[in-house]
Amino acid sequence: MFVDMVPVTDVFTTNSYFYIDETTRHGFLIDPGAEPQRLKQIIKDKNYVIEKILLTHGHFDHTGGVEVLAKELSVSYYIHENGEKFLEDVHYNLSIHCNRKVVLNNAKYLKDGDTITLEANSNAKLQVIHTPGHTPDSVVFYDKKENIAFVGDTIFKGSIGNSEYPGGNGQELGASIINKIFTLPPETVLYSGHSDKTTVGTEKARGVDKTNSMTIAWGQVGIEWRKLFFTTYIRHGRFTHEQIENTKEFTVSVPLERTPEISKKIAYIGSRSGRDINKLADCNLTLVDGIEVNSPAIKEIPLTLECKVIYSQEQEIDKIPTELKEQFYPQDVDSTAPMANKDYHTVYYGEIVQAYIL
Repeated sequence: MFVDMVPVTDVFTTNSYFYIDETTRHGFLIDPGAEPQRLKQIIKDKNYVIEKILLTHGHFDHTGGVEVLAKELSVSYYIHENGEKFLEDVHYNLSIHCNRKVVLNNAKYLKDGDTITLEANSNAKLQVIHTPGHTPDSVVFYDKKENIAFVGDTIFKGSIGNSEYPGGNGQELGASIINKIFTLPPETVLYSGHSDKTTVGTEKARGVDKTNSMTIAWGQVGIEWRKLFFTTYIRHGRFTHEQIENTKEFTVSVPLERTPEISKKIAYIGSRSGRDINKLADCNLTLVDGIEVNSPAIKEIPLTLECKVIYSQEQEIDKIPTELKEQFYPQDVDSTAPMANKDYHTVYYGEIVQAYIL
């Protein structure tokens, strides 16, 4: 089997995929989101025979070409059983919000654990793995033999999916990534809806699941826009910056008592890179799931603030006095040095959506 990726564009650009058997030229078409006539011409030019259209989820940018192609190729299209509402409701599939009306009524439905077998070659199989979070109907199509997974919008190269659309759930998204995608072999190639291909091992090493690595050393609690906020300042080079940019959320664990033991652990966490080690394990700290955010809390540190980023702002470099620049942002320091602080800060305004004591 081989993968033929074809980006297609209407309102957005989405990666459509032909998954084709080399010998028979039969295969599947995954997420034909737009440009159906162009996809049909590719099928003709390359002598592909499409047996089924497979949908990773029901957003219109993944389904926009289905109606035309299913009719003209005389094939059925398949989606997870939770996808009916997304195919039929223009608000759930987001098409109405982009001056489109994409409605599909004749889908066949899949369940978690189903196997899709190519009729022309029974050795070619895709396993259906339900991965809710981006949407309730999101799935991964996984070929164990070929170490290939089509992941839709659940995870991308260097980032994760958005859980803010109707039916999305951040906790479910995180659980799907950690418990279903990151448990696949590290060499598994991930083909997503909106990024270049990557691998399970690459994304795990990148730290998408390393929320335990985040350290926010300082910030302020206050009122902004009539909402309770935690405002923090993160240097560009920190892993925390990458994490917040990817997830648009963070959790702040606040010690209510500054004991020598807690002070020692905080110093350790703040002085070591979460890219390389599991800092919480080294400090005998454990994680518990957040309530409204995917980022977890620390069980041993009682006060937890769960925050969603509402606004961010880069430092105005030109307004920083020269002497402060030289003191706090020395540009002649080797960026690989252990305490290099040449990076400027991003200011994140995190609305506190939950505050509680564990």
